[in-house]
Order: sequence, then C-alpha cells, then structure tokens
Amino acid sequence: MLRSLLEWFTRIPLEVQYLVLPLALIALLCFFPFRCKLSWLVTVLIAAAYLSILHLSGVWEMAAGYYTRFLLDLLLVTAAFFAFRKLRGKPFLPRLTPLRIAGTAVCAMLWIFLLILSVNCLRAYRYEEEPIRLQFPFRNGTFLINDGGDGTISSLVNYHYQDEQNTRLGYSRAERYANDIVELDVWGFEGRHFGRERRLEDYHIYDEVVHSPCDAVLSTVHEVYPDIQPNTAVTDTGTGVAIRTGDVYVMLWHLKKGSILVRPGDTVHAGDPLGRIGNSGITQTPHLHIHAARVHFLYGVGVPVVYDDKNPVKNRIMRVSTDGSGG
Repeated sequence: MLRSLLEWFTRIPLEVQYLVLPLALIALLCFFPFRCKLSWLVTVLIAAAYLSILHLSGVWEMAAGYYTRFLLDLLLVTAAFFAFRKLRGKPFLPRLTPLRIAGTAVCAMLWIFLLILSVNCLRAYRYEEEPIRLQFPFRNGTFLINDGGDGTISSLVNYHYQDEQNTRLGYSRAERYANDIVELDVWGFEGRHFGRERRLEDYHIYDEVVHSPCDAVLSTVHEVYPDIQPNTAVTDTGTGVAIRTGDVYVMLWHLKKGSILVRPGDTVHAGDPLGRIGNSGITQTPHLHIHAARVHFLYGVGVPVVYDDKNPVKNRIMRVSTDGSGG
C-alpha cells in the first residue's frame, strides 16, 4: 500500500511536487480563516513535514533548482508567523463535532506518515559498518549527490537497492550504498535549460573527466556501447570501469565510449583520469554512477563510501577546486 502510494505520487510532474503543492500549502496558511490554533498547528506541521521530505529526497536539480527549496522554507516560516498573529484571541481547540474530529484524525495520520518517511531518510544516512574512504572523482566544480545512503532503509534517498530491474538482474546487494553524482550550475540546475534539456551537451556533467577515487588495479573495462539520448529507452548495459583496492571493487559507470584511458590490469593512483562522463547503459540523463562492493562489483555485497571524509548523503553538495580539494 505504502509503495503503491509513493509510486503514484512520483508520477506527478516535478514542478507540481516541488512548487505547486508547497506554494498551495503556504497560500493556505496565508489566506485560510483558521478558527482555532489547533487547525493552524496541524497545517504548519503537515507543510513542514512535506518540505522536509522534499529536502531529504527531492531531485530539485531536475526541475526547480537546488536552492529554491530554501526560499520555500523562508516563505513557510513567514506565512506561519503571520497566520499565527491573526489567531490572537482564538481558542486552541475548536468546538468538537464528529466532522472536525474525523478531519483532525486524517490530518494527524498524514503528518505521521510524512514524519515516518523523513525519519527513514535520516536513518538511511547512517552506516553500520566501516566505510571505504575514497577521493572525490571530479575536479573543479559544484557537484550534487543525487542518490546516497542505505537503500535497504529508504528508497527515497537511494533507489538502487529496491529497484525492480536491479533486483531482477541481481545487482541490488552490490548497489546498497550506490551514489549517483551530477554537476550543478550557479542556479542549482543540472542542465542549461532548467529541466527542459534535449541533448546530452545540455547537461553540465556531460564529458567531464572522471578521476580514480583511490589507488587501485583495473579489474574490468566495459567499452562497447555508445551514448543514448536523454530520457530514451535503455538499450544496453553501458560503458564503464571497475577497479579493485584491497578486497573492495569500485564501479564507475555511464562513461563515454572511446574516452576510457585505462585497460584491465593497469595500476592507477588516486586522481588519475579514467575516462569521461557519457550516457550509456541503464540511465536517463548523464551522471556518474559509483558504488563499492566486496566479492564482485555487480553481484557482491555493498560497502558504504565516504569522499574525503564526507558522507555522500542524498542532496549533499560537493564543491571541489582544480587540485581536488573541496567541501
């Protein structure tokens, strides 16, 4: 039931999820004639819980811009403050009727549902085992962790583990802590046309150099399939590399055919260039897929990662300079 509800909600256009619905809740606070403080409080809690979910799990870079969410937070706080001021002299509880009791119960259940989703997102950010420490694989730019966290706890922050296709292909366990990484512009968008990109070149990360995240030996190089256009049908398994450091394999995928600079058996050091970002394989838009696993890079057991001692949780910004340092 819960999964079906979430799947239905994800079919709603992103602009509606991230702009129309939050602005509707903010407008409700501004203009609805609340008769008691309880009604105001319930509305504020639902709006805050909804924005919390969007903060933790939304793909703002695809539709409204990463930084827009902070403006919505400010609008919500402002609207809640002025709505409360208009409630001077109003009681906290309304005169109870069966209809009001039922309405309040429904709103409370909605708030609890949103709160549980938020808590699960936060729980997914914690690792129960020692992570492998990697260097961030890009240089000179502002990058966003598009997926990150423990996918066994919340598919909202990391869909890979619970994805039906990954489960069918046997990739799920290895991708438990997988990351997808995109690049942002100053407005917080991943592309040049504010979510209306049509060409691969419209995405800021396309053709960016991918650097080795650690000292390692090349285990696998898969360079057969060319790029596919954005948001088209998947036709192949894609292009990428897998490197081995100790007993851990690190997979870096969705690279551009013809760009890979290494071959199986090569030794690489952290920071060495491996190839360039493309859009091949199980992907809709250009990004880097990276995960670590023991036993096998596709069919093994996932290992959590950190980049330069920073936990790559979903919607975390990674700013890096030319020399690879960042924050």
